[in-house]
Amino acid sequence: MLMRYTPLFILLLTALPFFCFAQKAYELECYSGKLNGKTIRLDLANGFIGATQIVIPRKSGLAPVIYYANSGTPETNNTMLFQSKYLQKKDYFILDNMKEAYEDLPRFITGKYYFRKQLIKVKFLFLLSNCCSFYYKGSAYGANVN
Repeated sequence: MLMRYTPLFILLLTALPFFCFAQKAYELECYSGKLNGKTIRLDLANGFIGATQIVIPRKSGLAPVIYYANSGTPETNNTMLFQSKYLQKKDYFILDNMKEAYEDLPRFITGKYYFRKQLIKVKFLFLLSNCCSFYYKGSAYGANVN
């Protein structure tokens, strides 16, 4: 009777690794800034900087615009380019003082936002720990956090 289930057992052992989930190898830290009067958010992936993103809310009912890291590591001068998948040629961010991992998180991160060849300086301030979970509930993308 056991021989009858041997192929099923082998199939289960072969497929089992595909159902395992890897642990997250970074901590998500939240920074908040202002751009043209709107609150914007920097989700800093401390430990895997390539997963960092910038979120700009839009009018209610519309999904926010998300800017993704252009590469998995900062440039040699510690800057990093962020572009939207949909607005790649129109606007982008370049953030300063970016590292693969921080022992002590910076209180703020500065950078530049380029919109139609116009430069706007931006500054993201560190928010309290675990604040990112607040943003992901409901429509809190544009919430004002002081």
